[in-house]
Amino acid sequence: MMNGIDLSSSSDPTPSEKLTRLRTLLQTHNLDAYLVFSEDCHFSEYVAPCDERRSYLSNFTGSAGVALVTCDDSVTLNGDALLWTDGRYFQQANKQLCPLNWTLMKQFEPNVPSVEEYIEKNLQGKRIGLDPFTVSNAQISSWRTKFALSSSPPILVPIQKNLIDEMWEIRPSIPQKPVCVHPTSLAGEEVSSKVSRVRESLVQEHGHATVISALDQIAWLYNLRGSDIDCNPVFFGYGVVTLTDAHLFLGRRDENDGELLWLSEEVKNHLVEANVTLHSYGTFVSQLPTILQTAGGNGAAHAEVVCLVEKSTCSMAIADTINKSSTETITVVRKEFHTWSPVELFKSIKNQSEIDGIRSAALQDSVALIRYLAYLSSQHAINAELKELDVCEILTNYRNQQTGYKGDSFGTISSSGPNASVIHYTPQPDTQRTLNKHELYLCDSGAHYTNGTTDVTRTLYFGDDQNSKPPSAEIKRCYTRVLQGYFALSKAIIPDGTPGLILETYARSPLWRDGLVYGHGTGHGIGCCLNVHEGPQSIGSGNLPGNIIRESPKRLAMCLEPIRAGMYLSNEPGYYKDGEFGMRIESDLIVHPVRHDAFHECGDTTTVRQSFLEFECVTKVPMCRTLIDLDLLNDEERRWVD
Repeated sequence: MMNGIDLSSSSDPTPSEKLTRLRTLLQTHNLDAYLVFSEDCHFSEYVAPCDERRSYLSNFTGSAGVALVTCDDSVTLNGDALLWTDGRYFQQANKQLCPLNWTLMKQFEPNVPSVEEYIEKNLQGKRIGLDPFTVSNAQISSWRTKFALSSSPPILVPIQKNLIDEMWEIRPSIPQKPVCVHPTSLAGEEVSSKVSRVRESLVQEHGHATVISALDQIAWLYNLRGSDIDCNPVFFGYGVVTLTDAHLFLGRRDENDGELLWLSEEVKNHLVEANVTLHSYGTFVSQLPTILQTAGGNGAAHAEVVCLVEKSTCSMAIADTINKSSTETITVVRKEFHTWSPVELFKSIKNQSEIDGIRSAALQDSVALIRYLAYLSSQHAINAELKELDVCEILTNYRNQQTGYKGDSFGTISSSGPNASVIHYTPQPDTQRTLNKHELYLCDSGAHYTNGTTDVTRTLYFGDDQNSKPPSAEIKRCYTRVLQGYFALSKAIIPDGTPGLILETYARSPLWRDGLVYGHGTGHGIGCCLNVHEGPQSIGSGNLPGNIIRESPKRLAMCLEPIRAGMYLSNEPGYYKDGEFGMRIESDLIVHPVRHDAFHECGDTTTVRQSFLEFECVTKVPMCRTLIDLDLLNDEERRWVD
């Protein structure tokens, strides 16, 4: 029971009941509003079910968004409930949000205020609560700076106990699944070598320690893998590297008083050999100050200890802990890396062992996908009934036949007809459509293998026999424009260090000729048996105007991140006509240096050339020829198609 509201019911509360429960808690904590972010304590893109707080509250299950709930009347518990998300999810949010309770704020659209703009205008002088572990300190600092200009600034109040957890009566359990060693034969580098490189970066930045909270960074640095988050081979943990020590905090559930009895001896020995000190996850906040106070080396404390953090993944709570770590004799100073943690940068450049593994994994996955698509084609030929969700299991079965398959790298987007116009569509048992050979079928899927990760999309039209209706001229023209953009980027040769944003024009230009756009990025980094979406590199930022890109330091840094040899990226232009059809073509690329002798010599041959880069496409799944309008292709594109 909570202030007269019964929390013992086993049935799922209605949207109205959830908001009433949250507003009751706002009264208890003397708050006027509460912010609910999508991220967990580690700023993961995909989160464990126990951390899907925004989804639980709003029923919107997209991976990006922020909810704001206000309480304007302490008696009636009325107020506003707003959900911000970007263009990838507008259709999905419209379907999932209850219109009687929630207002969709279409992020980046004209005349739609951002979260902070809305707060600044509508909640002046009000107290807005938030979980300090799920929002970056950089974001909160930026908001507070803006709010300070107001005559009655909103007050951001950190609440240590997440209020959604407090009202979530049947919250899924916190995962603590086995952690395993990722062998050096696949990683290509020992843990000790990786830690040494981090320490070299600390010295260059005049720092003594760094805190690592991003889960894929931790898994990469310590050559470990897990499965605490579905489709992500990571585990919950925190890492700290100083000039002399390395620490790893594990076991979020902490069932055995921090003894880590669940951890295998192989993992423990692996960490001992790498000189990594193991701690219980639950002691991170209490032990961090002690580690920082002795970060000078040889047990001697520096008068000043500089702790470097990554601004995009350092939470408000971690920043506050570092800020309070000083003693009478030791001053602990928190500073931010200019853009990214060195771990994030090192992880993005694959070594030869990783590249070899990626090629092998991509080839295996291509075999599974080709068999799957051939099966669908054969079933359409005999008019078999196939449903969007049901066929996902068939694809998984084909992948299971491949050596080293560990699982999907994200939930398969299997969408037919109008459902394909929803960029991140998720088929559900009660709403899945039957595949129709006279409609487009879009399949975006990926897999983890022991030696690599994939992310591949193909769009198909199965009605290619004499008795079937051909695809419309509009669909063929749109598909061909997408294909031309895909081809242009795949074949691009660029100067080393070119920002990813510049590469967008290769993929988008053919669509722009017909006045077409798509609302997602053109490419993202991919991990090596790690997260399918990996930074810091990206190709574009979702057709956003420059002023919007500039407003977000993280988005701007990703758009301007130089493309380097060894990076592993996706190439995925598309087009979506709301409520009618959608199409996307996606393959995976490895970045390589171009040999100087590959260029035609012009002028002074003694001049030292600038280094250039090219792309190797490791995905070997063919395109749908039925959808190609050959009249739109130039000679080079025709030769490539043939």
